[in-house]
Formats: sequence, structure tokens, C-alpha cells
Amino acid sequence: MYNSTYDRKEIRNDSYNVFEYIGKYYKSHFLCLDLGCGSCRKISQISNKVKLYYAVDFNSQRIADALEINEEYPNIILGVADNFYLPFKKESFNLVSSFMTKHSVMEVNRVLKDRKSVV
Repeated sequence: MYNSTYDRKEIRNDSYNVFEYIGKYYKSHFLCLDLGCGSCRKISQISNKVKLYYAVDFNSQRIADALEINEEYPNIILGVADNFYLPFKKESFNLVSSFMTKHSVMEVNRVLKDRKSVV
């Protein structure tokens, strides 16, 4: 569950722009998934680079907050889900992101499309 540790300045700082690093992997036709999305602060910065960005969090209050905060991003689809039992079909996403959250590598592998099909 979410706790105040994630808000510490050592974690939430602007000294490293993760999107400069990962931005090259996003394509405009991609369907993406973010696990443990919280407020969607990170993916809202890059959601305009893809077709749709699904974002899930186990905490329904975090999703309620994210819905309010991210009204201006029509391609972010929010929902409550468990990162260890994802409610998506096999090979649904071109890219899965996860920032500071536990998840099942097997589930991520299941919902990711074959690498050959993402180019």
C-alpha cells in the first residue's frame, strides 16, 4: 500500500529526468500499462507520446485522486487492479512501466506483446 516514504525528497526530485532515458522506447501507436500508478504524475508527462496509457493501482483512493488530477489527459485510462493478477488479456500491451512498486514479472510478461510485434 501507499505510504509517505514515496514522497521523500530523495525519491521525488527533479535531478533525474527518467523520460529523457525511456522516451525513445515509446511509439505513437503503443498501448501501454503503468503498474502502481498512484497519482499518475510520471505517466501524465509522457502519455501524449502513445495511443493509450492504462494505469492501475491497488489503492482505490489513489485511483480516485488520479482521476481528479488527470482529467485533462483523455488517453489515460485508470482502474483498480492487483499487480500480481492483472485483469488484461495475454499480449495486450506494447510497453509496461512500473515506478517503485512491486509486481509480478510473470504477469508483465503475460500482458506484453511479442517484441517482434512492437516495432
